[in-house]
Amino acid sequence: VKTLRKLEECYYTDSKMIGLSTGFKNLDKLTLGFQKSDLIVIAGRPSIGKTSLALNMAEHMIMNLNQSVLIITMEMSSEQIVERMIGSLSHVNLHEAKQYGFTGESWARLSHTVQIMAKKYFYIHDEGPLDILEIKSTARKIMREDKSLSAIIIDYMQLASAKGFEHNRTQELAHISRALKSLARELDIPIIALSQLNRSVESRLDKRPLLSDIRESGAIEQDADVVLFIYRDEIYQKTELNKGTAEIIIAKQRNGPTGSANLRFVSHLTKFENEDDLFEEYWHNENPNI
Repeated sequence: VKTLRKLEECYYTDSKMIGLSTGFKNLDKLTLGFQKSDLIVIAGRPSIGKTSLALNMAEHMIMNLNQSVLIITMEMSSEQIVERMIGSLSHVNLHEAKQYGFTGESWARLSHTVQIMAKKYFYIHDEGPLDILEIKSTARKIMREDKSLSAIIIDYMQLASAKGFEHNRTQELAHISRALKSLARELDIPIIALSQLNRSVESRLDKRPLLSDIRESGAIEQDADVVLFIYRDEIYQKTELNKGTAEIIIAKQRNGPTGSANLRFVSHLTKFENEDDLFEEYWHNENPNI
């Protein structure tokens, strides 16, 4: 019945998006958005942009779709998360601004973004590495308080733990991934979990990740409905042609095609964008007095 209703909605609204939009057009075309009850894994090597990509998706869901999102961060503080979101949304390099000072325009952008964010609903849980039972308890608590919760982001899986598996990391990660998939089904919302990759990817000529590169557990690959890899060629060989280019590889999609979506990476903002995004035009259309 649920499947029929979803297909009916797609038919009657002529919509090509049956899930939660990520804000990235090329990715949404391939996934049709993130589906309810799905476990989506975003994986990549350190400093490739996993947190940035997940936060950019959250920004779109919160700011443009008016959805509420829970971010469980085990690596960064809530202040760091909010600061990155504000800088990304306002297109202000906060590191540079704090070092050299704000311009009038950058401060106006920042202030406007904060005012809008203050009216939105999102939650950040930043109590450090958590047991999987604590993650589930936190998610259930937020869902009880806010029935409109639409997605959960977990940064990142390898920092979580599970009691009873202290001496077998592979089994521990397998238990965690199964628990996250079960939680996604229980709450009927997509869970976006970040994951590290093994170093083996660095030893290959082609540095694009493979499913076998997911760190410490093949169970993550099995439990995930969607696996996304981030690949940025400029990290391995910098040229003018690949500067700012990013490839989101859909290595697994249980109910859809695999493939790649090309994005742009703005390094000074640690922000992923659609290739054809024109922020300046958007900003002045929304804020004609600035």
